[in-house]
Amino acid sequence: MLVCLKHKKEMKVILNGVGVRFGDNHVYPGDMYKCPLCEHSFILTNSTSIYDPDHKIETIQMDESNE
Repeated sequence: MLVCLKHKKEMKVILNGVGVRFGDNHVYPGDMYKCPLCEHSFILTNSTSIYDPDHKIETIQMDESNE
């Protein structure tokens, strides 16, 4: 169970099979969750990336800057 610390509520799955893309081709697949009260959201990913050079998986692109 994933819990919002601010509201003490269970986070709800809002999207399955979304990925986080690092660079051009490597994606960490996961699921997106959201707090039902504050709507804070996050993606919980697998620890192993997959190779997706054709961009077939719906993803968000990570900001790789050092800021």
